[in-house]
Amino acid sequence: MPGISAKTTEKVAQLLERNHREHHVFFNDIGFTNHLVHHLLVAYAFGSDEVALEAIFDQHAAHQRPMPPALDPPVTHANFEDHLNNRDAYTSYLAFFTKEIDAHGVLDTIRTWVFTGSMLAHVVGGAFHPLIHIGYGVEFSLPEIVAEGLAMAACATNSLENYVPRWPGIDIKELLPLPLAQHTIEHRCAQDLAVDRDALLGVMHAIRMDAVFDFVDAEQGTQSVKLRALGANSRAMRALLSYLGPWQTEKPWMTRDNVNSRYKELYTACVLAYGASGFDNDTKAADDAPVPPAIQFFIMHGLTSSYFVHVLIPHLAIHEAAALIEAHALMLLGHYIAAGRPAIQVDRLMQYASRRTLSSSSAPITQDWATLFKDALAPIDNEHLPKTIRALALGQLLYGQETDGLGDACYKAALATLDAHGKWSF
Repeated sequence: MPGISAKTTEKVAQLLERNHREHHVFFNDIGFTNHLVHHLLVAYAFGSDEVALEAIFDQHAAHQRPMPPALDPPVTHANFEDHLNNRDAYTSYLAFFTKEIDAHGVLDTIRTWVFTGSMLAHVVGGAFHPLIHIGYGVEFSLPEIVAEGLAMAACATNSLENYVPRWPGIDIKELLPLPLAQHTIEHRCAQDLAVDRDALLGVMHAIRMDAVFDFVDAEQGTQSVKLRALGANSRAMRALLSYLGPWQTEKPWMTRDNVNSRYKELYTACVLAYGASGFDNDTKAADDAPVPPAIQFFIMHGLTSSYFVHVLIPHLAIHEAAALIEAHALMLLGHYIAAGRPAIQVDRLMQYASRRTLSSSSAPITQDWATLFKDALAPIDNEHLPKTIRALALGQLLYGQETDGLGDACYKAALATLDAHGKWSF
């Protein structure tokens, strides 16, 4: 977006370096993620000035933990898997991935290590935060942020890890070079008649109606507790994989256009599971104002992380991109089940009529995204709000000119998000 300046670029670089040097990527003992990087970069992208960026840093830095001590011996190629899932190993994994990036570059390091052993499961674990962090590093060309994201992934857990295929280790010298194709927005948005908007929505509807998942609803505890219960139930996981399987095996995945089509199907499911669920039976409040949906926090992370699937796809081989999309889809469905399998009411979203006051200009524009971006930055203590609006704006940018209504759905979901004041349902 317009608004980035030399001064804000210098400021954000200084603040990111301080965070990189001083702070743990997990701010408490149960693995909650340090969101300082995410908030700073989305605010920077939306044009925040130096004062606002400093305020965001201070707000997050106040509750961060210092870096944990390094392990002895350090993480190496030989013992790489020995400390996976161990948050206390963050400093050592960070040092390891920093050296890998220094030696081989960002993209070859990502392709080598994300697709080694169980790392892909780790990247989409932790409520998608490692994927988000790596994606920010790639998008803004920040190698140190990519190193942080890879180290976060190594330390993160995933209750569905056993259901994300493991990859054989590969020497970085064996990586196949990517073709020198220009993956422009126009290329990624090319009409593809193989796109089925309802492909994954149909899977979600079937899951919603299947009583095999009822035990998850009855489970007491947090989303992570419910996700663990799901992953530990082989009968339920077989059912989940049987619903997802036809999308994986009957759809084509062999070309760039195939991958872009499958990405659109994934992104559509993320948008609609996020924005079209959570509506109650009443369409109006007492003052006749529209009632925004109760937006689910972890489904929101499926949406915000799907933005970074889009960022990474052009830099991956086709089979790598396909694996990332499939792994993300599996986790989205897992979080959908753990969130109570809410009804997805697309018609309610498309009929949503916000009373939000937008631009005072009389120019006849159809969608005032600029005002939404500004409003999303206003609550300095809600880092997820601007990330969500930005992820929805991606759909309008990529698909707004198409006739399937996805661009309009993104705008309606953005309005509903702001009308709900960034309050999430857990």
